[in-house]
Amino acid sequence: MTDLLKKTETWNWTPQCEVAVDNLKRAMVTDPVLALPDMSKSFVVETEALDFALGGILMQDDHPVAFESKKLKDVERRYSVHEKELLAVVHYLRLWQHYLLGSLRGQDGQYCSESFHDSAKVDQ
Repeated sequence: MTDLLKKTETWNWTPQCEVAVDNLKRAMVTDPVLALPDMSKSFVVETEALDFALGGILMQDDHPVAFESKKLKDVERRYSVHEKELLAVVHYLRLWQHYLLGSLRGQDGQYCSESFHDSAKVDQ
């Protein structure tokens, strides 16, 4: 459906577009309900890189705090699988940095070292 936003695209409302809108409406009024973030707890970011898009979920205590998806640009679609996965990680760390800064933890639950924070600063 996002292709309809292109200047060169002629407006062609298809049955697939209608289904997509109906699915969006249904998703907006049903579970899962987003949890409010608790800044005293750690966050988990899950990412997915597909052929045409990136997806991410910001979670806390196994409850979603935020969802986001991003359609890939034509040049990004030509990236390798590894590059797309890294693109997803960078994109979502930047997007949710205001939640994540100060709460980064390693897999063992320990806070990441100060040197990691210094080397992982996100460009403004």
